[in-house]
Amino acid sequence: MIKRILDGDYLKNLDNIDQWQELDKHNSESVSQHSYKVLIFARVLLEDLFDNINAYSVDEDDLTKVIEFKLDVITRAALHDWDETLLRRDLSHVIKYNTFNGDALRENLDDLSQNLAAREFVQVRADGATTDSSNMLLNQICYPVTLVHVFVKLCDWLAQKYYCRREVAMGNKSFEENIGYINNALIGAVDTLESFLKDTFPELPIRYDKLKQLL
Repeated sequence: MIKRILDGDYLKNLDNIDQWQELDKHNSESVSQHSYKVLIFARVLLEDLFDNINAYSVDEDDLTKVIEFKLDVITRAALHDWDETLLRRDLSHVIKYNTFNGDALRENLDDLSQNLAAREFVQVRADGATTDSSNMLLNQICYPVTLVHVFVKLCDWLAQKYYCRREVAMGNKSFEENIGYINNALIGAVDTLESFLKDTFPELPIRYDKLKQLL
């Protein structure tokens, strides 16, 4: 699988696809640049939320569960926009979340990206089983665990907010409306993530105050 990625166009596509294509911009941002920001926000937020957890009397199984969760989040953050390397374009929220057919459009895009991922990334060992790297890519692109997806989506909003605030700071007023939209989305994303974390790690002393600081 690593040779397929090394020799393929997947990373090149992510470098060449610009976000916010429909708006005038001072600085263009590729999907690769955006994904790096999502990765950084995710990595730091994980440590903020689970800060000093080893100082508490936490069950060993719960600690293992946290480590596995962190790995899944980082993996998902790195790959969360790999559907776009398969679709070869970015679609803005204005399109994907339009009130006319946004739900149906997102469902169709998900179906298409899953079909393309299955064609691109299914790799079978000599014994007929799918390789671990193939399963990892397919699961992260097509079927991310709900809590992991929710966590990374929050970091995705943070990365978009960071970019929009930068544009506004340079005088690009066309992004002011987007910041308001993102702030509203962040409120829901924070509430959803907190709810999922409490259900998944009910016994852990998670720093939920760190989530509130993001609003």
